[in-house]
Amino acid sequence: MDDQTNSDAELMNHELQYDFRQRYAKICGDNLEYANASAKNHDYNEWLDDLERIYTVVAANFEKKIKEGEFKDITYQKLIQDVLEISNKYPQTWNKQNQNRQATWEIGQSLKKIERYLYAMMKLNKMFGEKPQSSGLF
Repeated sequence: MDDQTNSDAELMNHELQYDFRQRYAKICGDNLEYANASAKNHDYNEWLDDLERIYTVVAANFEKKIKEGEFKDITYQKLIQDVLEISNKYPQTWNKQNQNRQATWEIGQSLKKIERYLYAMMKLNKMFGEKPQSSGLF
C-alpha cells in the first residue's frame, strides 16, 4: 500500500469510529430520556429496561472500578439483584396495582441508585468527552 491508501484507510477508520460513538451516544441519550419518563410515570419495568439498555451500551468502557464512596465494591449485578428483591417484596406496587408509598419510595430509590452508579462509572471512565482524543467536541 502506498502512503495515500494508508491515509485514506486511517481517515475512514476514524470516521467510522466517530459515527459509532455518535450512534451509541444517541442510543444512550434516548434511553436516559426514556428512563426519566418511566420514572415520572412510576413504570418500574420500563425504567429498569431503560437502565439495562444504557448499561449495555456503556459497560464495555468500564475499565476502572470505583474505589471509594457510595459505590465502593458495588457491582451492577448486585444493584440489579437489589431491585429484583424489592420488586418481589412489593409486586403490586411494581406492577402499578396499588400506590403503597413505602414501596414506591423503596423501588424508586433502588432504581435511582442504578442511575447514580451508571453516571459514576461513566464519569470515572471519562465517557463524557473528557479524553483529549475525543473528536467532535467543541
